[in-house]
Amino acid sequence: MFSKKFIAATQAYCTHEEMIPAPLLRRSFVIEELPRQAKFTVCGLGFYKLYLNGKEITNGYLASFQANPDQVLYYDEYDLTELLQTGENVLGLVLGNGFLNCIGGQVWDFDCTAYRSAPKAAFALETEQGVLFEADERVKTNPSPILFNDLREGEHYDARLELDGWANVGFDDSAWENAIGAVTPLGAPTVSAAPTLQVMETLAPKKMRKYKNGYIYDFGENTSGFARATFCATAGQELTFIYFERLGDDNGVYLTNIGFEGRTRDGFNQQVEYICKDGKQTYEPSFSWCGYRYLFIQGLTEEQAKTIELTALGIRSSVQLRGSFSCSDTRVNTLMDMILRSDLTNLFHYPVDCPQREKNGWTADAALSCEQMLLQMNIEDVHREWLKSIRAVQTAQGELPGIVPTGGWGFEWGNGPAWDCVLFWLPYYAYQYRGDIHILKENAEAMYRYLQYMSGKRAENGLVAYGLGDWCQTFVYNESDFETPLEITDSLVSYDLCKKAAKMFGVLGKDEWKSYAEALGEELAQAFKQVWLAEDGYTVKCKTQTAQSMAIASGIFAPEQRKAATEELVCRIEAENGHFRVGVVGGYSLFTVLGENGYAELAHRMIMTPVAPSYGYLVDIGETTLWENFYDFGESKSNVILKNGWRIRSNNHHFWGFIYAYYVRCVAGLLFNPNAESAHYAEISPNFIDGLTYAEASYGAPDGEISVRWEKLGDEVEVRVRVPENMQVKLCVNGEEEMLSCGEHVRKYPR
Repeated sequence: MFSKKFIAATQAYCTHEEMIPAPLLRRSFVIEELPRQAKFTVCGLGFYKLYLNGKEITNGYLASFQANPDQVLYYDEYDLTELLQTGENVLGLVLGNGFLNCIGGQVWDFDCTAYRSAPKAAFALETEQGVLFEADERVKTNPSPILFNDLREGEHYDARLELDGWANVGFDDSAWENAIGAVTPLGAPTVSAAPTLQVMETLAPKKMRKYKNGYIYDFGENTSGFARATFCATAGQELTFIYFERLGDDNGVYLTNIGFEGRTRDGFNQQVEYICKDGKQTYEPSFSWCGYRYLFIQGLTEEQAKTIELTALGIRSSVQLRGSFSCSDTRVNTLMDMILRSDLTNLFHYPVDCPQREKNGWTADAALSCEQMLLQMNIEDVHREWLKSIRAVQTAQGELPGIVPTGGWGFEWGNGPAWDCVLFWLPYYAYQYRGDIHILKENAEAMYRYLQYMSGKRAENGLVAYGLGDWCQTFVYNESDFETPLEITDSLVSYDLCKKAAKMFGVLGKDEWKSYAEALGEELAQAFKQVWLAEDGYTVKCKTQTAQSMAIASGIFAPEQRKAATEELVCRIEAENGHFRVGVVGGYSLFTVLGENGYAELAHRMIMTPVAPSYGYLVDIGETTLWENFYDFGESKSNVILKNGWRIRSNNHHFWGFIYAYYVRCVAGLLFNPNAESAHYAEISPNFIDGLTYAEASYGAPDGEISVRWEKLGDEVEVRVRVPENMQVKLCVNGEEEMLSCGEHVRKYPR
């Protein structure tokens, strides 16, 4: 039962000017005879913790799945059948601000959303006899020790205010206030099918040292979540915990890349202020999460600094890994670890752009990482759940914002085809890699509406140019300095959307929509050729790597022109001394185009060169996650001042990790369902590049794990392929083709 009876402790919500504690909610009830079935359904906005008879039973951290509650309203279901007892029982809730009251989200207008309010909840307990009770004024409320909480800015906690046993049977709540009615959000009620947030790794500090008036603890890896601290203290002792991801020039605390001017209160971000109680105590934040490698603690004595027990809790969506790549180059393997860590540490219900700063669901970030994540982990339920919010926020005309969820920000800036492609790519790749037709059905109408919207945005020359372009390009000063005209990137992405949509509409038997997508795509292709192709038919007039590689990837060129078009791309790379001069939009195409057209060796060298800009540079300077931008420290010994004078930005972004798919597909040669025709088909087409002596990859396909390993042994290369049941696999090596049946196959070829 999705109860719509919302309650709250107060109508006033927490602000910077007036801190209002997170409320405790307590509901006592009597069970005379244990029921055969007892289901508890709760919607706790923004975050909640749930207790029954004094024991926390919350289904994961930072519950529930976050969304704009006026668009999608998430409930969680609990089976309490085995947990209830005869006599008195007590349900307890602690409510955090979460997405309902994003105090630190001014940059994106979260502070002025229509749904902003004090934390509130609706719940119902059902048995086989019907509804036993819902949330109402009989629920008792009291302030918690959490004096302030924000998902970006952190928490204030006063341990002296803890009420032992407040959720236990027999606790005296006579002095507590009664709950009041609250406005029911407008969103459609639903239950999330996505994996919950759990502790997926723990890290102990690798180093500790004194810094100014506190101590810095280094956990050795960039991670996300928060730290659990156990220590002894005296009542009233005040501690400050500051989470950050990079050391400053003085090897101390560096916060410049954590906050946003105008977003956070006096630079207060990822910071916990804790007032101690007497004796031994353990604390971890309840309703805030951080991206960090380092933790700076102020207020500890020297003895406390040495004896405090700290554990970094790596909290993220509890996805399971199902794919891998490794090779003979340990630097490449380190890079694969960095990509995976960047992906995982940015999974908080949906993919966020970075865990330390924005924590937003930027659409392009997730789209660019979609294929790599599907190859590595069971991410499809996360994507499918998030798409509910994407569809819900789409306007009647078909327009999408750049971040989801949103309270309305992102329609005027931050979107466009290269960002809006998330609506198409997530369903398309879920269909390609998992054979999921349901996700196509759920999103088909929204995709069709977007194509109509995009068509209406075309200029007189038939092309498209609105929104953001080749973001975070190398060799330029600002992220938005696009050397490739927006008309090129937008039009080629739009052409790709038409092709993918036509494919998906065809699978669903929506012939009219398919014909529309095909016709629109053909119009875009012809307009692009007319405006941007040189007379030779294989050169894009704009002399950038992005323009040429995207044109090749899109299929604009005729098959007989593909070789010459790729050679032109190689010339553009050579003009940059073998470096990639692209942003994330162009980079997504660049390496795969090279790998699929005979230049896998070149792509590998570009990726792993130790000279910036490159991934190899990040590996060599000891980074553990991918950066938002490719920068160069030059000769500077600084930790943060870059060669061009900029200070370093985010050290944990996942959208450059698409090269994982390049190594799986173009080096190991594992191409799963390459034409999106059948999730029971794959091709093995390895590239025995000179820089490696072996490479291997695996993927947990719907039919079972498929794997390939090639290794250079003397004058031969041995290729070993494992094929699961019910799959058809074509092995393609040196122009030879062979269909492989279920089982392990070993073939040898001359080097």
